[in-house]
Amino acid sequence: MQLQGMMSGRISHPDMSYTDSGLAITRFSMPSEEWDSKTKTSSTQWIKVVVFGPRAEFINQYAVKGSIVCVTGDIRLSAWKRKDGTMQTDVELRANKIDIVSGFKKAEPSERGVPDMDLDDKPF
Repeated sequence: MQLQGMMSGRISHPDMSYTDSGLAITRFSMPSEEWDSKTKTSSTQWIKVVVFGPRAEFINQYAVKGSIVCVTGDIRLSAWKRKDGTMQTDVELRANKIDIVSGFKKAEPSERGVPDMDLDDKPF
């Protein structure tokens, strides 16, 4: 049985690459902040998100650093040893569904089908 997870929040810069077979893969991270009320401090854990195929191309085309997304998918944990000998655990969310809530990449006027016009030349 797979662990399923859902996150929503701002993303880091999306980075897209392709596999040898041509499958698009976009990776970014999302912060998960934890507040300690006793010490009145917070710590941030970065969750890695991986998106495949057409969804990966969509995110790479329309999302930017700081965009707010909602992601659901399978949770993967991986443990590894750092150079100093301490153990590190990474959390990865492999997206099955992803929606951009806000912060779409701005398209050029020609890409939107809108004529390029000077904003000082208002018709009113």
